[in-house]
Formats: sequence, C-alpha cells, structure tokens
Amino acid sequence: MSTESKPIRVLLVDDNVTMLWGLGKLVQGEYPRMTVVGSVRSADEALVYCHLHPDVTLLDLDLHGCSSIEFIPAIKQRSGGVVLVLTGLHDRRLHEDAMLFGAMGVVRKDEPGEYVLQAIACVHGGKFWGGDADVIAAPQARGDEDDQPHAAAAPGVDALTPAERRLIAELIGRGQAPSPEAGGTPVVLAELVAIYDKLGLRNRLELARFAMAHDLVGPAR
Repeated sequence: MSTESKPIRVLLVDDNVTMLWGLGKLVQGEYPRMTVVGSVRSADEALVYCHLHPDVTLLDLDLHGCSSIEFIPAIKQRSGGVVLVLTGLHDRRLHEDAMLFGAMGVVRKDEPGEYVLQAIACVHGGKFWGGDADVIAAPQARGDEDDQPHAAAAPGVDALTPAERRLIAELIGRGQAPSPEAGGTPVVLAELVAIYDKLGLRNRLELARFAMAHDLVGPAR
C-alpha cells in the first residue's frame, strides 16, 4: 500500500461511551479512507495512546467536567499528528482558546456526521477547519510556494513589530498559552488588543485565521 493510499489514522477521545461508539462507527465506516486506532475516555488516556501516532486526534473539549484544552500541545507533540476539537459547547471563547493551543479546528456535536468526516480529512490535509465555508490552508501544508498563489498583502501586516510577530507565532503557530516570561495575561491581552487594532481584527479566532492565511506562523506540528 502506497503512502497516499494509507487510511487516515484517527484517535477518538470522549467521556461519553455512546458518543465514542457512534464516532467509531462513523469513522470506521469510511475505511479504507479512514480508520480508528483507539477510543479513550480521558485526556490522560489519549496521551498514552499517542504512541500509536494517530494522524488526527478527535478531542472532546469537555471531559468529565474538565477542559481538555491544555492537553492539546502535548497530544500534538507526542502523536506527531493534529488535533481536531469535537464539542457540544457553544462557547466561542473556548473554541478560540482551543485553536490558540494548537487545534486545527472545531466541530460541534450537533452538526451532521458528514461534517465530522469532512473536518477530519481537511485538517489531515494541513488545512484549518472552521466550517463548510471557512477552510484556509495552513502554511506548513501549502507545498511548493512557486506552485501556490501568494496571499495578498493585508493592511497592518507591515506595521507589526518583531515582538508582535513572535507573540503571534507563539500563541497560534505553536499552540501554546502565554508564557510567564511574556509578562502574564494582562500584558499579553494588551499586546493582543494592539495587534487587533493594527490588523482590523476583533478576536483571537480571527487572528488565528489571519495568521495562517498570511504566513505569520511557523510549522504547527
């Protein structure tokens, strides 16, 4: 079997047994395009299963009443793959936080199963998933620059300072929370507000999309 024809290896993480069963049937039903390498009910178990090197970890945002957001960087690092959040929570701020910690997108549990499959294929292909009409290529998955159209220059990009560019790379490209060295949350928030003003953005989700579209981040994996 060639590399191109290998199934997308998916790790399922959800604390609801019924949901896990349904997701397993959904994904495995796409074989040989996709296959389930494991189904676990906690973030700690997900870290253990990362040795199976899933291409995509489908991670529930709320596990046993606790947020799984902070596990995203570790899951990415240990698995070598990407994280796609699946959630029943309609909290936009949490969705933004998940992507700042390195998730490649968010799918809601009340969306059709076909959306879940589309999102898995999308993020596996190196693209950011934000819904049917909101998919953009991440820098690391664009291939040869000579074969790809360059993003048009955007107002404010040239005005970003080196420090602001580093902050964007840290928060979005590497999927990390603001570090203590950055001065703590108040300082980071103030810096983000300044970046929003320069770029004409409203929130961190828009910043994530903008950064990926205009090569302001490094490799996400």
